[in-house]
Amino acid sequence: MDPLSPQPWEGASQSPERFVRSLFDRVSYLLVPPQVKVVPYEDPEGVKAKALRFPLPAGLATPVPMAGLREMVVLRRDVLHDIGWRQTEETDDLLPDFLRLASGALREVTDFASRWGPLWLCAAHANCALAGDGLGAACVWSPLEPIAAWRREAQMAKAVLEIAARLNVEAVPYEVWQRLDMDREQFERMKLERDRLQQAQVLAGLVQARLDGPWRPRVCLSSSIGNDAGDAVSTTLVLDTGLGFRSAVWHQIVQLLCRLDEVYICDGCHRPYQRGIRKPRPDQDNFCPDCRKDSKAAKRLWAVRTRARLKEKTLTHEEER
Repeated sequence: MDPLSPQPWEGASQSPERFVRSLFDRVSYLLVPPQVKVVPYEDPEGVKAKALRFPLPAGLATPVPMAGLREMVVLRRDVLHDIGWRQTEETDDLLPDFLRLASGALREVTDFASRWGPLWLCAAHANCALAGDGLGAACVWSPLEPIAAWRREAQMAKAVLEIAARLNVEAVPYEVWQRLDMDREQFERMKLERDRLQQAQVLAGLVQARLDGPWRPRVCLSSSIGNDAGDAVSTTLVLDTGLGFRSAVWHQIVQLLCRLDEVYICDGCHRPYQRGIRKPRPDQDNFCPDCRKDSKAAKRLWAVRTRARLKEKTLTHEEER
């Protein structure tokens, strides 16, 4: 008799988040601020830009050590709650909403932060997992988060999913990998006999690096007993995704990558989905189940392309006159 195993996530009818919830209880700390302000910002090279500022209790020195931030969020929640921060648990729309920020306007980034909270990126390390001072030992957070950091994180998430989708049928060219800050020399080292396998393994390593940090997701056990004297002990697995939405985003991406052979990006709504039917041909558009209904996405895409062709034809005609 085969051992019992969880059912795989099938198509787009069940999001990665709901799939995880079917296996684990979950603990997360998605804290939403009472307000988000857009303020002027100057990067380390002196370039002026924009950043999001999040409120903190009066007298709290910044940047805040991650250890102190962890204590405040987990053990002393009233410190932030007293100035209007609140906790949210619903993350079903988190991933597609975040992917839109890859090319989102300033207002879109601000609205997202108002709904989901800060990135909580470490201000001390570009990659905490590779830091030589011990994971989390010197990590700090600044309540001033550059808009460029938000777009960069969303662009990386989108690039990972695009690479995963294209790896279904072919090796991915350097132009796409470049969006993950990969240099040409590193890319050339992947071009071995089994190119797609090398790329899939490198992609998994890059995603693992996004998960590794001071707030990496972890699985732990939780036990409880009911109120009645004869109640048995109930022990469950708990997935702790840590502080903020960023870790939850990358964990949802991991759930998609675990079924890498079925990951695709919808040409209609641009959402990642797992395809329960045959693979699309490389030279054809592919659509998720929602966009396939009544061919609505195909019709919309045809209209957009028709307008683009007419515009191009008009410009060409004007240039020839």
